[in-house]
Amino acid sequence: MTNLIKVVAEPTELASVEWVRATLDALLADYVCRLLDQGVGLVGFIQFGSTAKPAIKTESDIDLLIIGDDLPEDHADRYALFNNIEATLEAQLATLQSKGFWLQFSTIVRSRSEALHYSPLYLDMTIYQRTYYSREGFVERLIERTRCWAARQQLVRYEHGLQWYWAPVENSTQKVRIDTSDW
Repeated sequence: MTNLIKVVAEPTELASVEWVRATLDALLADYVCRLLDQGVGLVGFIQFGSTAKPAIKTESDIDLLIIGDDLPEDHADRYALFNNIEATLEAQLATLQSKGFWLQFSTIVRSRSEALHYSPLYLDMTIYQRTYYSREGFVERLIERTRCWAARQQLVRYEHGLQWYWAPVENSTQKVRIDTSDW
């Protein structure tokens, strides 16, 4: 995993975007290694949302989708496992916080079979996502499946300030229910 980590000199005052990205990449690569050590049958580890965009905000969630084959069935047990792993990464988060970036984890955990069901989050992942782990191309296929489905539906993302929504091109001024039966 060390080939994924780019070392950038720590800034003296305000954190540079490059330093923040490199620090976050190292933190998430460490997260992946810890998951592999835990034996959760890791299938995919995807960062999405605002911290996956080129410019990282100073206050944001680190949105993660983690897909595994050998997860506890009980969702409370599942999240307890991931909360424990995230607690071991607090020192690395503190490094970012010391430079003015108050980031926190917002983690979604799915089994492989659960991940194969449509989620509106997948639409945003067709634009902003960073894949840190993908066993046998699972993540890439999931995102490509969503991209093709969105193209068939003629969906586009409309942004208005900090809010956004997806809608078919012909209904850009109104929110509509999107049929996901053929996803």
